[in-house]
Amino acid sequence: MVWSISICLGILSAVKRGTWIDTITRVYVFAGQSVPDFWFALILILIFGVKLGWLPTSGYGGVKHIILPAMALGLFGGAALTRLTRSGMINVLDSEYVKLARAKGLPERTVLFKHALKNGSIPLVTIMGPLLARMFSGALIIELVFAWPGIGRLTYQAVLNSDFPVVQCAVLMSTTLLVLGNLAVDIIYVLVDPRIRSFRKRRA
Repeated sequence: MVWSISICLGILSAVKRGTWIDTITRVYVFAGQSVPDFWFALILILIFGVKLGWLPTSGYGGVKHIILPAMALGLFGGAALTRLTRSGMINVLDSEYVKLARAKGLPERTVLFKHALKNGSIPLVTIMGPLLARMFSGALIIELVFAWPGIGRLTYQAVLNSDFPVVQCAVLMSTTLLVLGNLAVDIIYVLVDPRIRSFRKRRA
């Protein structure tokens, strides 16, 4: 969900380039890729848990217990996707095939999502694999901050207790996730960009 919102925000920022929407989006991107996850988690706890009292600050339970950890964990990935979407869309919006699509009278939604986004989505696909692995590793700190009983907290306790089999299992899971993410990226490359399919056929 965070990734979908980030991509839509990047598209909106590229379309509204130079406006206040673009300015707010760039501030979000700068802050999201600069602020550490644990510090942002503490700020969320202070605002929404302590000051406003809207959401629980720790523990495991219903949907409310998931909101703050999910926001803290998705900050960096969402900001990265927003930045790449914005830069990719800006590059393709001035291209000749986008101008031709608009000259044909196609709806703006079709121009943006079918022509511009599809051709500018290669950087997005590239970063999604590493982001999955980073979210897994970043979950360790987030689970400690929010006292969430997950794999990250289990790994931390295993390190303190010198429980090497558990640590090895966690490292193996993280590595496997990274490999599967990169494999998924390669598969999506072929689906998104037809030039890759034709290049592989010529090489075969």
